[in-house]
Amino acid sequence: RGRVSRRAVAISAAGCGGVLLLGLVVLSTGGLDAAVFSEAPRSLRFRLDYWTGAIRVLTERPILGTGAGNFRSYYLERRVEGASEAVAAPHNLFLDVWTAGGLLSLTALVALLAYAAFRFATGDRAQR
Repeated sequence: RGRVSRRAVAISAAGCGGVLLLGLVVLSTGGLDAAVFSEAPRSLRFRLDYWTGAIRVLTERPILGTGAGNFRSYYLERRVEGASEAVAAPHNLFLDVWTAGGLLSLTALVALLAYAAFRFATGDRAQR
């Protein structure tokens, strides 16, 4: 107990080496594009518009949601003024489940994730 196995050290070293190698390849090929960083705030702004529109939809239909595949038609009527896109989903797992299936679907998703986190945290995994 308390000792680290050689196998764990080897796996960790291989993982670190792989990350280092990937970093060197990206730097040497010029694969790191500055536009990725400069466009990130704009992308976040779009997401905030989607989420605001989704919350507006939920203020009218929090219990039952809109039904599967119907988000877009509700979103178009409630999107933020000046929003540039007509999206088919709110681009957020929890908002997507809630707007489509209502509060029952959201509750089921949260319960499933809580159960999985509990099983993982307690180390209660299936025997191999």
